Amino acid sequence: MTKDPFEILRKGQIPEIDEEKLLVFQFNDQLGEFEELKLAEDDKVENLLDHDEILLFVDSMNCRVWIWEGRNTSPRMKFISAESAHKIRDQCAFDYNITTIDDGDEPIEFKIILGLELEVI
Repeated sequence: MTKDPFEILRKGQIPEIDEEKLLVFQFNDQLGEFEELKLAEDDKVENLLDHDEILLFVDSMNCRVWIWEGRNTSPRMKFISAESAHKIRDQCAFDYNITTIDDGDEPIEFKIILGLELEVI
């Protein structure tokens, strides 16, 4: 991971978005902002879901930004992360919708994206 994961965002450069790849960010409570997680090819995204964390997923296939809030996170963390999510969304694509998800109440669409459910066609 780079020293400053937001350096690209601060310079106003738009990160490249791979249509097949999910960008994943973890909320850093001490900094009050999200940090991009660099995942290896064999990393399973569902293993990142920790009850004490807030994660943000940029889903370019569905033009959506998902904020996943662990059940043990504070209202303060949830508020600040929701405010920070707009910065990341705006750098990726202005027209992406932001959806907040509570731990344990994940919609089927989100589960499919993470590979927790199979898509039925």
